[in-house]
Amino acid sequence: MAVFHLYDKLLQSPLFLGMSKEDMNKIVEQTKFGFLKIAPEKIIIKEGERCEYVYYLTNGSMSISKSADDNSYTITEDIHAPYLFQLENLFGLTQQSSYTFKSSTTCNLITIDKDEIMKLSDHFLIFKINVLNLLSARIQKMTRHSWHKHPDDIR
Repeated sequence: MAVFHLYDKLLQSPLFLGMSKEDMNKIVEQTKFGFLKIAPEKIIIKEGERCEYVYYLTNGSMSISKSADDNSYTITEDIHAPYLFQLENLFGLTQQSSYTFKSSTTCNLITIDKDEIMKLSDHFLIFKINVLNLLSARIQKMTRHSWHKHPDDIR
C-alpha cells in the first residue's frame, strides 16, 4: 500500500484524529501495520477468539454477530467502512472477541497489534487521548443502555 494512500486511510480513523502531518509521517514510517484482504462471506474473527489486534475496516462491509449466553438467539448488525473494532477487547480482564465478524463483501483491513498500540500511546499524547476517548465513549454507551426503557412489544 502506498504511503500516501495509507496516510489518507489512517486519517479517517478515530485513533489518529487531530494528529499533525509530522506525527503521521513518523507513524507511517515507524509503525508495523498489517494489511488484510478478506473475500466475501469469510469469518474475520470468531466470538471468543483471543484479541491481539485492533482492526480498521477501510473498504467493504461486514456483519457483526453476538449470540446469547445460552445460544438461544443471535443478533446481527451490518457495518460499512470506515469502522474501527476490537480496541475494547485488547486490554482488560477478558481479552477475547465479544462478537463474530464476517465479511459481507470483499474487505480491506489494517491491523495494529497490541505492542504497536502501546508504542504509539507512549510516543504520541494525542493518540493516547484518542484511545482513552474511544474506550470511555464505549463504556458510557454501554452503561447508559441498561437504563433505557424496554419496549412494550416485540415490534
